[in-house]
Amino acid sequence: MQIPIGLEIDSRGIVDLVAMKALYFDGDNGKSFGRKRFRKISWPRQKQNGKNSLNAASMFSDELTEAILEERNIPEDLILTAVRRGALKRELTPLSWDRL
Repeated sequence: MQIPIGLEIDSRGIVDLVAMKALYFDGDNGKSFGRKRFRKISWPRQKQNGKNSLNAASMFSDELTEAILEERNIPEDLILTAVRRGALKRELTPLSWDRL
């Protein structure tokens, strides 16, 4: 579940909503890249998109729902497993139309 940073010729990278990291492309045609963690304050829209995605995935995992309600640190594999379950049931489509 990712959001592009820029579009087409202005594409500068992607935002990974599961890892909550930005992946920036550098060099000619994006041949190299670097990961950066989100800053808590500067990405409010992406944080909301991440929360919305997490809530949608939680419908397919009681363990994920409990972790969210208890405000525990949630491992990426727990999120990805829930997303996979929803996708296999054809009840969840992990994509976003938003962009930066």
